[in-house]
Amino acid sequence: MNVLRFLRVSTAPFKPHLSFLGAHTFFCAMYVLLSAYALRQLINAVSRNDLSGAWQSALALVALEVVSEFLWRVKEWVYLYMQPQMRSHITAVSSAQLFKQPYAFLQQHLVGSLLSKSADLIAVPKLIELFLYEFMQSVLAIIFSVGAVYLIHPWLAVMLGAWVVMHSLFVWVGSKKVKEYARVSATATARVRGGIADMITNILVVVTCAAQRYEAARIGVLQDAHVAANRKRRLASLLLDMGQGFLVWISLTVCIAVLVMLYTNDCITPGDFAFVLSVNDQLKNNIWAIGVAFNKWADLWAGLEAGLRTYFRPYTLVDKSQAPDIQVSRGAITFDRVSFTYASQQELFRDVSLQIPAGQKVGLVGYSGSGKTTLVQLLLRLYDVSSGAIYIDGQNIAEVTQDSLHRALAYVPQEPFLFHRSIKENIVYGIDGVTDAMTIAAARAAAAHEFIMQLPQQYDTLIGERGAKLSGGQRQRIALARALLKKASILILDEATAALDVMTEDTIQVSLEQWFCEHAVHSKQTVLVIAHRFSTVRHLDRILVFDNGSIVQDGTHEELMQQSGLYVQLVQKGIE
Repeated sequence: MNVLRFLRVSTAPFKPHLSFLGAHTFFCAMYVLLSAYALRQLINAVSRNDLSGAWQSALALVALEVVSEFLWRVKEWVYLYMQPQMRSHITAVSSAQLFKQPYAFLQQHLVGSLLSKSADLIAVPKLIELFLYEFMQSVLAIIFSVGAVYLIHPWLAVMLGAWVVMHSLFVWVGSKKVKEYARVSATATARVRGGIADMITNILVVVTCAAQRYEAARIGVLQDAHVAANRKRRLASLLLDMGQGFLVWISLTVCIAVLVMLYTNDCITPGDFAFVLSVNDQLKNNIWAIGVAFNKWADLWAGLEAGLRTYFRPYTLVDKSQAPDIQVSRGAITFDRVSFTYASQQELFRDVSLQIPAGQKVGLVGYSGSGKTTLVQLLLRLYDVSSGAIYIDGQNIAEVTQDSLHRALAYVPQEPFLFHRSIKENIVYGIDGVTDAMTIAAARAAAAHEFIMQLPQQYDTLIGERGAKLSGGQRQRIALARALLKKASILILDEATAALDVMTEDTIQVSLEQWFCEHAVHSKQTVLVIAHRFSTVRHLDRILVFDNGSIVQDGTHEELMQQSGLYVQLVQKGIE
């Protein structure tokens, strides 16, 4: 999405407000000219000893000031309402766009960088105000002013018009360079913020590895690049301002000289003299405002472009047009000649076929990097297969909506993701119609209820960012409780008990069996368990052994122990 299209989407709900702001901008441009004209009339009336005309001109000046002040206050009220509403609208649109991006996209971008670009996107109200009140108002004021001077003396208007064109061209050429440097500076700023966010997120690793100096040096390198880019942008802006100052000095000198010559030859009145001099000063201010607006515009535009390039890049994983929701009643899984290759990497799976009947409890074991987690990520459709197809109850998951697929599966990752909210909010997250009794039952099945009841506010306890106030095992039990409460036909546990001690894991195994028995809908739930512990998988219905993207063994624990294969080696090593 380009910037102009994004601006149309962002401002669509606010057309009445923008119409008022546009009309107010037009009035502000006229106000400058009308005030100068009223001043001209006042001076001419005073020079002629016309007391009545002087009073009329003075009252006109006061009336203009009153109307202007009133409209400015209305403008502030309109903007006070519009700005937060527009930012909220943009946040909703950009967040929805971000949620549609594939899992791989989120892995490739630092949180700080995404937050920085999000801040750039919600700067649209500031961009609009800049365009209307610093750019368009100045442009309209220049047009009106030159037109009014033409009525007094055509050659004065030609002189001022020529100066406006020359000054504007100078600003246009100079601001292009400023915009180029602003784009580089915006990218450098995002990298600094992303680097700082990455360091803070992993602060425990930084401290325990005594890497504070290394991180400080790393951030320093990013900061140096930012400073260098920002210095170039500011230098370009400074040179642009210096050039404008030189042009203003020339214009003022020439204007005064011409006005003196015309006045001494009785070609203009004292009021005309004051009017044109006032207009020339306003032209200087307006063109200078345009130059400043171009500099600010370059910064905001560059940031907006960077944000759009990140948030609104084309989707690589999309639902088909009018795709139906998946209907899962049993939970049978089929991998049909599936091949998969990560971007810029060697092929991991090639023609993998697999049948998992409904209700079967299956363990996935193998060395790290053998393909276990990738298999379940493909089942979750966090990535699309390179070839082949994956079916759940006979339905190709690539031909149904992703939302319905994710509602049909419950997933507990190795590193549980928790919100800085209460324990109850984390357990019931994304699930409607949950009672307290259901929440407690799921927590008991995950062996979490006992430690929750020992916390200060029990289920209402806030757990900190990413669950920082809980231990690793406690976080995993909260995530497991959430998955159990979802009542999905397929449950996926990716090292979900890795942070638990053996005694707690045994307790959870017993609790899960009781949970499955007590909840008829779960009694035939299909379960996939990725594990590095022998105790986690030995009692499952079936175990799949992975090696370099292939399933090299398939059977029960007893069957596999009778074979001299990789499984025996893993058991002997504790499946670590």
